[in-house]
Amino acid sequence: MANTYDINLVHCIFGTKGRLPLIREPERAWKLLRAVARNSQIEVLAVGGTANHIHLLLKLPKTRTLSDTMRELK
Repeated sequence: MANTYDINLVHCIFGTKGRLPLIREPERAWKLLRAVARNSQIEVLAVGGTANHIHLLLKLPKTRTLSDTMRELK
């Protein structure tokens, strides 16, 4: 019998209200998001963005839902 593997890669984008440039230090926000994800056992493959939005490429465990993950990260 063959082995099966699960991998859930998700590209998430979220922005500030009205796309206003409210993220003054994007690198600091990225570090914070990585730390929160690490504590929740979510692997961040890539993170980036600008002063008005953030991109995340996440590898979700099969036991986590996307809505719970995004609520925790936001």
